[in-house]
Amino acid sequence: MVDFRYHLVSLISVFFALAIGIILGAGPLQNSIGNVLQGQVADLRVTNEQLKADKSSLAHVTNSQSQAFNELAPSLVNGKLDGRRVALVVLPGVPQAQVSDVRAKLELAGATMTGQATVTDAWTLASQTSFRSTFADQIRTYVPGVANNADTNTILAGALNAITREGVTKHGTLAGLMTGTDTPMLAVDAMKDPADVVIALAADIDPSKNATKDADAVAQQQYTSETLTALVSEIAARGPAVAVGAANSDGDVVRALRDGGVRISTADSPELVIGQINVAIAAASALNNAVIHLGIDSGAQSVLGTLELSPVATEGATEAPADGATAAATEPPADGEATPSEETTE
Repeated sequence: MVDFRYHLVSLISVFFALAIGIILGAGPLQNSIGNVLQGQVADLRVTNEQLKADKSSLAHVTNSQSQAFNELAPSLVNGKLDGRRVALVVLPGVPQAQVSDVRAKLELAGATMTGQATVTDAWTLASQTSFRSTFADQIRTYVPGVANNADTNTILAGALNAITREGVTKHGTLAGLMTGTDTPMLAVDAMKDPADVVIALAADIDPSKNATKDADAVAQQQYTSETLTALVSEIAARGPAVAVGAANSDGDVVRALRDGGVRISTADSPELVIGQINVAIAAASALNNAVIHLGIDSGAQSVLGTLELSPVATEGATEAPADGATAAATEPPADGEATPSEETTE
């Protein structure tokens, strides 16, 4: 058994250690600790001021670059989409300012905007799965080109494609069904006329937001990404199309399209002026039956689309000469004019 003397010695040791700590803290160590803390505070203050200066400098550089690209934009895209009709499909979560900026560059390229179809959250919400299935069966007969065994997502994608490519005038009943229920799949602005190319704008998915989400929320986000990727893929399979949006995380639609090898032109970073310019160039490329991936995110082939891209061919236009050929090589010489083989050098 431990006796009283053991407890007494223990208490004396505790108080003795405490006394030594107080004496050292108030004496020899006081200035040393204080100096260390003051030095750390001073260093943090300097670092903070430097970070503020760097942020201001970077903001100035970014704004200057945006201004420069805005000034260059007319020479980069002017005429690329002359006489062409463009429809916008806006997926959930895309900021309206971004839509307006992209639309402005398309119009600068000469495009005529037929309208905008905005996909609602009801398209992908897990709680609406039963409704979507029933709804798809009801509209199946109004959707052109849909197989009898097509699933819900394919039917809905076909309906959206028909409305955007052929116009509300032709598919008024279908548009009314897609927009007129208590849980509409779409919100449609204009879209009366057909479109030559469809531009799909997708939101930027930030994977860091998943860190605190529960399993249901993570599963919903994954399903949303997969469903919207399938939607854009279906649109691309039915005609010229461009997918626009971030491609810096696995959940991004544009990233999934690039990684999956889907035949569709893409442009990332639409929040930047260079990204908005790339949308117009990618649209011209799609109308020329070419696929390009432009931007600064994963899978991009070029930061900026080629400046030599010709305006899209219009119906009845003659085919351009092959690479290296000249116009003179395709036209007969005028009377009395020597052919290339007859020309001599002095």
